[in-house]
Amino acid sequence: MRAAHALLLGLAPTHASALRAAAARARVPIRRLLVGGAKPATVASATAPAASPLRFDALPLLPGTQAALAREFGYEMCSPVQQAAIPLGLAGYDLLARAQTGTGKTLAFLIPAVERIGRAREAPRAGHASVLILAPTRELAQQTAREAERLCAHLVPAVRVQAMIGGSPVERERTQLRRAGLGDVLVATPGRIADHLRTTPGFPALLGSVHTFVLDEVDQLLDGGFRVAVSRIVSALPAATERQTLLFSATLSDEIRAVARQAMRAGDATRIVDCVGAGAQDATAALLEQRYAFCAQQAELLPTLWRVVRGAQAKEMGKIIVFCPTARLTQLAARLAERTGACSTVIEIHSRKSQTARDKASAAFRDARSAVLFTSDVSARGVDYPDVALVVQLGCPATREQYVHRTGRSARAGKDGSGLLLLCEFERPFLNELRGLDITPLSERDRFWDGGAQPREASTDRPRTPSPPLMRDDPELEALGILAYQSWLGFYRGLAKTLHWSDEELVRAANGFARSIGFDEPPALEARVLSKMGLKGTPAARLDRLDRPAARLDPLDRAAARLDRLDRPAARLDPLDRPAARLDRLDRPAARLDPLDRPAARLDRLDRHLRARAPPARRPRGAARRVDALISA
Repeated sequence: MRAAHALLLGLAPTHASALRAAAARARVPIRRLLVGGAKPATVASATAPAASPLRFDALPLLPGTQAALAREFGYEMCSPVQQAAIPLGLAGYDLLARAQTGTGKTLAFLIPAVERIGRAREAPRAGHASVLILAPTRELAQQTAREAERLCAHLVPAVRVQAMIGGSPVERERTQLRRAGLGDVLVATPGRIADHLRTTPGFPALLGSVHTFVLDEVDQLLDGGFRVAVSRIVSALPAATERQTLLFSATLSDEIRAVARQAMRAGDATRIVDCVGAGAQDATAALLEQRYAFCAQQAELLPTLWRVVRGAQAKEMGKIIVFCPTARLTQLAARLAERTGACSTVIEIHSRKSQTARDKASAAFRDARSAVLFTSDVSARGVDYPDVALVVQLGCPATREQYVHRTGRSARAGKDGSGLLLLCEFERPFLNELRGLDITPLSERDRFWDGGAQPREASTDRPRTPSPPLMRDDPELEALGILAYQSWLGFYRGLAKTLHWSDEELVRAANGFARSIGFDEPPALEARVLSKMGLKGTPAARLDRLDRPAARLDPLDRAAARLDRLDRPAARLDPLDRPAARLDRLDRPAARLDPLDRPAARLDRLDRHLRARAPPARRPRGAARRVDALISA
């Protein structure tokens, strides 16, 4: 079987022997598992440690690939997932690989894909993609494209890498397609490829030569709602028997196995590589110091964050990433960090920023020596920023998996790192989701703490609440605060079951958040927003009555409050005059007349109109003129 796959790749017999030797050196145990619903498939597991690390120069790679690994990446040894996956990928197997973030999985699928291009007996068709890689986020797609460019930098003939992501102009991509077609390696987000398949003439034909199909972070692709788009893309590719498929994921759920059945070959042509299995300790976790801390009140959350940041920066630990639950909360936290001067260099990345702005921010943080990145979960997976010393999660993440992926931004490439989960007291139940992880309470001895007292947990004494910013003194902050409040309510609505909250308790906590950021009372929300959250009529804060300022008016005045903002002066009229406020704007002077005179005002306007259109009267002649003069005298 391996010899057959070696022939498929165009490998020389010596290279096929080298592949067998590399696989033997990896010493991956074999077990059986049903994949594809047809027959048992052989599965490789990398959960057991190999006898010795595998060197890249022991693999039968092209000279250009070896040169890139040595010069561009500076790598000599394979990581566990690379050691388990690359030999099987080079042998032509389909792979379903389970691996944690930060373990080198990008090269684990890039190397087999690029090698297959370089070893093909026939040159790739110009303008047709040979490798298609799908990533769940724009940032991950762009990073993967950069890694591919580095890996292909020394290949002869040259291999062209192209990225297609959402947020960039579609028409510009169509112009490029007409001029040069697709790159040999196409890295994209599923939504953009599905869009081109649907709207760009001839695009499906450009995918007809794909011989390697990669799905990276499959679990996040499915969580992001890309299942339909992925299915459409798979249908546009050559049949599974005519291409190699590599799927990488942090979990192997039933839904992921369903995608594997659709995209991969069944039976003995597929291997499953598990680098996370029960009891496995990945390299990232071994170097990561994980801590958690509770704040008694929400108003203490941001001041505690500022102390952590100052402590880390004072000790010159390096770069810091702060994860916030939503894009709106990220915006608010970043702006407050700037206004308070808590951080020396503030950078923010989230879905509310344009793609150009996100690219610039990402490059700035990557190149910075010391900076604080405020971000939502767009930076949680796959994105590699060098020298991140500390990851802070402000509030609980949506899932255990998301916690793991966020902390994985630190302790990468064999370096130490730290993670801090900063929670409010009401989020304590979330710790149950983290059972089995090596996470312990924050200590005053932790290197990123500023040396002062730790944040207070709940007690019978009422702690002093730090002074929040006054929203009414800053219109920009007030606008961000309103959006953040609505976003907070929506996010924690999804966690109500985990936190054992009723709707009323959820709303009370949301109102506490509003006060913690400086609001005197909760911001008003529209009824449709509350209905969408299933919170309309919740008695705790009677948010449905805060729908519009009109709700605070006397019932007889509510109709007047529906007037356009420019019509508000009319609302100050006597109640009997309010119907006049519905007049056309040109009629507003008439609204000042007595109601009985309004028809006369319309007649007067009509009379002026008719006189303006009438021909000028003839001037009197002769005696008539003299008579007129006498009369006027």
